[in-house]
Amino acid sequence: DDFGYVGSISHISALDDGGCFWSTWNRRTHYLYKHDPRTGEVAFFDHGLGVGQGFG
Repeated sequence: DDFGYVGSISHISALDDGGCFWSTWNRRTHYLYKHDPRTGEVAFFDHGLGVGQGFG
């Protein structure tokens, strides 16, 4: 699948216990996205980690 331009490149990313790849998208808001290699699906979320939770 071609998702086109998502507004940024991944600067910080992580793998969860299920093997999914998490990172950010959008050049201003740093929303999260998740790629599940088992299904090949990418989920784009309209939220980030939030300030005050140790990440901002």
